[in-house]
Amino acid sequence: TTDVPQSDIVVVATASDDYSTGALAAIGLSDWIVYGPIAAVSGDPVVQVDQAEVIQINRLGVDTVRIYDPKTWGKPTQEFSVGAGNNPQAAARCGDEWWVSLYEQAFVGRFRSGNQVGSLDLSTWADGDGLPEASDLVVSEGVVYAALQRLDRGNGWTAEDFGVVVRLDCDQQKVMDGIEVGPNPTLSLDPAGTVWVVSPEVGLQRLEKGVVETVLSDFGGYRAHRAALDAEGRGMVIAYAEDEADYALFCVDVPKESVTLASKTTSYLTDVVIAGGEAWVSARRSWLNEGALGGVMVWDLASCEERTGGDWIHAGLDPVSLAVLP
Repeated sequence: TTDVPQSDIVVVATASDDYSTGALAAIGLSDWIVYGPIAAVSGDPVVQVDQAEVIQINRLGVDTVRIYDPKTWGKPTQEFSVGAGNNPQAAARCGDEWWVSLYEQAFVGRFRSGNQVGSLDLSTWADGDGLPEASDLVVSEGVVYAALQRLDRGNGWTAEDFGVVVRLDCDQQKVMDGIEVGPNPTLSLDPAGTVWVVSPEVGLQRLEKGVVETVLSDFGGYRAHRAALDAEGRGMVIAYAEDEADYALFCVDVPKESVTLASKTTSYLTDVVIAGGEAWVSARRSWLNEGALGGVMVWDLASCEERTGGDWIHAGLDPVSLAVLP
């Protein structure tokens, strides 16, 4: 692990086909050199980057958060449990604390030095099963945004009529408000600090100053699932078919109100990030096509053409989650 660069890489959390085990790897942004495996992780991993730190989350069944310093990849600088069965989804730094969204609790947990020191109550926005299903967290201008997916577990995990994005004040350590957004939302933050919301029912929404605006809604019958955009509102959206028979990638340009179909695939598309005018997309082998190996593809946003040309970058096991370490 000593030869892993400290910057200009995409950090990749990978997992086996049966999600029993996983590993961290890295790919050079410019040369696509693969480094790793860097460390063993769970079979349900997430990776994020917060400034110069890499956050690796092990979800349900392991329930831990690891913090890595890229200067010393050998072992995490911190590793702590969020409580058995709490199913962490995302983490955000707030001062000397890590705030963690927990899928099996109606609060965001506050952790310092590996210990839980408090929580931020989300029960106001719980659906009928008593849980709001808090997932993605992003931070913009001292405010932590938490996506509440509001899925009714007693009714086949169907999404309620609307999702909620809760704003949490980092300095005052309190809940500010909740904003209604499209059902079953995911979140993305662009380099300008704009918060983007993606909903399968509504499409792409922009959240600014507490106001939500739907900016792109027509994805050719596909349901938008994840997105990543640059500071100019140009990016890529992952979507899936109504019958879940395949996935699609769309290049988007919000100022131009344009949506361009880039590709369709039977691979399971799990994540997308933007780096230097390119979109990096993680694809996994799926039950739709068990013979097709997964990998990481790279797309040029300006031309909406795949730079990897179908010859995806392989980082050992199939990728689950991506994060850019600039």
